Amino acid sequence: MFLTGLIRYILTEGQSTEMGLSRESGGKMGSSQSDLEAAWDTQWKRLGPSDCQPVHNYRFVAEEIVGPGPGIRKRIKDAGLKDWDIDRAWPAAGVKVGVELQGGLWMQTRTGRGKGHAHPNKIINDYRKLNCAQDLGWIVFQFDAQTLGRDPDGCVDLVRNAIEARSQKAVGNLPPMAFSVIF
Repeated sequence: MFLTGLIRYILTEGQSTEMGLSRESGGKMGSSQSDLEAAWDTQWKRLGPSDCQPVHNYRFVAEEIVGPGPGIRKRIKDAGLKDWDIDRAWPAAGVKVGVELQGGLWMQTRTGRGKGHAHPNKIINDYRKLNCAQDLGWIVFQFDAQTLGRDPDGCVDLVRNAIEARSQKAVGNLPPMAFSVIF
């Protein structure tokens, strides 16, 4: 109950109370969005640059390693990887900043054993995913509901600053002609 209340607080801070989500919207199954993802999106819209919106559930392995086309799942498996995604991503050339929202850390069965991200196999899978993303040049920030609830400004600032720094670096590395065309 504490986390549900905390997420509702994050969603409605500085907003009208109409923005609260129902419990039925939680979970990542299918195309539904978790309450934590909705909380991040609310804070990003409130505090982040309006011209810099993230891609939701960016399939970085499919996009950057195996590429589009038929047989994508087989090619991912043959590469020894999984079809991993980043919850919120800014994949523009040279930027590669992502946010992983760790709501599954708190999931447990009635016996107290972890499930979701709390299960040891899921934690190992998360490490492999983050290592793969870093190997491809990504910076991936991880936030849980408590961190986002305590300091939404700080969470958004970390991501915004990384995007700005990497955007400036990417523009600075362009050849002079391309640089003059952009500006």
